Amino acid sequence: YQFAHISSVQVEQNLINELGIKVIIMPRIMSLSLLEVQNLKKFVENGGVIISDLHVGRLNEHCKLYQPYSPMDEILGIERGSLIFQEDKKDEEDNKFGYKGGYGQEFSITLNDAFGALNKGDMILIKGFQEPGIKLKAAKSFGKSDLGDVLIKNQIGKGFVITLNFDLANYLQERNSEA
Repeated sequence: YQFAHISSVQVEQNLINELGIKVIIMPRIMSLSLLEVQNLKKFVENGGVIISDLHVGRLNEHCKLYQPYSPMDEILGIERGSLIFQEDKKDEEDNKFGYKGGYGQEFSITLNDAFGALNKGDMILIKGFQEPGIKLKAAKSFGKSDLGDVLIKNQIGKGFVITLNFDLANYLQERNSEA
């Protein structure tokens, strides 16, 4: 496969299939219009795959919070609580979710089912952020952390959506560090 960038306009004009796109990776895509969400749903129903990290589609095209829920939640197969975005509070007390120190907080994930090359019971240490308060609706979770479900898969029609529900804020730093 060859990667390509697609724009909001291309998604709104429903050009995804015409462009030959099979998989859409959505890193930190917080803002989506209702038309984009509708066309992304069609894409997945027709056999496409979406992989997202967290907070996907929480905001509309004007960066206003969708209320009371995001239309993207149906595609993700989840229900989300209030939007909680981690801030860098290195010198402050823990907040109610136990974060200490902004992006890069370490947390562990335990797989409750096999996921790709990972086996049930495997533990993964992540440095990043997780969106708390997600409840599964139609989706299935392949892992859990202290804050809730991760590696969430929702089947829609012929395709599916994978929501990591964590980001890899320090990925480049970690990748380039010597082991």
